[in-house]
Amino acid sequence: MVAITAPTKRQLDDLVQPYLENQPTGLAFAIGYASPQIAGGGGVHLSGNLVDQFQQPMALGHDTLFEIASVSKTFTATLYAYLLGSYGNPNPTLGDFFADARRHRIGSQFYGIGIAELLNYTSGLPADNDVAFGPPHWPQPYTVPGMCGFLDMTTYQPTGTGTAYSYSNLGFALAAAVAQRMAGQEDASFVELMHKCVFKPLGMTETTYFGRTDIARLPLGYTYSSQTAYAPARPGWPGFPAYNGAGGVVSTPADMQTWLRYNMGIAQNGSLTPLLPALQLPTTTVTTKHGAQLGLGWFLSPADAASPVVWKDGEIAGCNSYVLFLQSDAPGSVASEAGVFVLTNASGLKTDKGVEIVAALAQDVLALMQGQDVGAEGPVWQRLVGRLPDL
Repeated sequence: MVAITAPTKRQLDDLVQPYLENQPTGLAFAIGYASPQIAGGGGVHLSGNLVDQFQQPMALGHDTLFEIASVSKTFTATLYAYLLGSYGNPNPTLGDFFADARRHRIGSQFYGIGIAELLNYTSGLPADNDVAFGPPHWPQPYTVPGMCGFLDMTTYQPTGTGTAYSYSNLGFALAAAVAQRMAGQEDASFVELMHKCVFKPLGMTETTYFGRTDIARLPLGYTYSSQTAYAPARPGWPGFPAYNGAGGVVSTPADMQTWLRYNMGIAQNGSLTPLLPALQLPTTTVTTKHGAQLGLGWFLSPADAASPVVWKDGEIAGCNSYVLFLQSDAPGSVASEAGVFVLTNASGLKTDKGVEIVAALAQDVLALMQGQDVGAEGPVWQRLVGRLPDL
């Protein structure tokens, strides 16, 4: 077992200081770290300052709201794993929910896609983290009926379902769209099910989705075109609420610390902790082009990695997030020894080596906790950009 120590305030301040010097007003970082070897289980470090949507100063605290973008996918996958326990069919497909639908139909060419394949990036749907896949003229707001209507009209044929990796935001949007049918609760929305089945049991009382967010509590975000050139970004994303399952969660540093500790197996929950093996172990033999393995929502190290980790990143205009922790030999039974999350209200901000800042920070903090040198920037298989494209 590797000895783990808490990073110091000085170490964490030093990591973010160069970026705060470039933007002294309005930029902030929340860094959470956790380990069963650290007294109290871990902590949260806050750096920088914030302004609101009118560019007036606002407090930075443990209850500050941050958009977390594609880290939302890990929540969607967790809800699916929870609902699957009582659904009755261990391998449901889109056809199970849409073939007999009287409304909100989709094309039959999508019926054979498994819900698990939507969540482990093998759906056969096109990669859409750089170029959006949707109607030629996206309606705004983009709703689930609108999304389903597009999929009922398009002639696109899924390619490589179950046999090839493709980062599809649409896949997670569809997984969210069938949640209420899986639950047998047509009167409960995906968001309501998430609150009931995941947020509330874990005590994540401040976490919700963008459409329910008090905009007065949401700091202004920024989009960077270089390390020194940035501009304010509009909050949210035009593809919400249809894409809530792909990137709609808004959370706080305190609640994200809870999420980190739950996924690491430090904070136990009777109904949710047993789901961790299904989420954090390989669900397919398919890998990314760099060899990363695929859980449900989560990315996993290649099979031959010397120090296996579990991670997920997220980005939309004005926010960036990253969760990273050492992989447990037995998720749910044996706690991960060390983990980190990083949130910031900026997108496009990268290191001199071109790595998204939240990924670099997370890898540096995890290295510090293990007594290692910082600045390695992580292996190439960790350099994924889980983002929702501009619309």
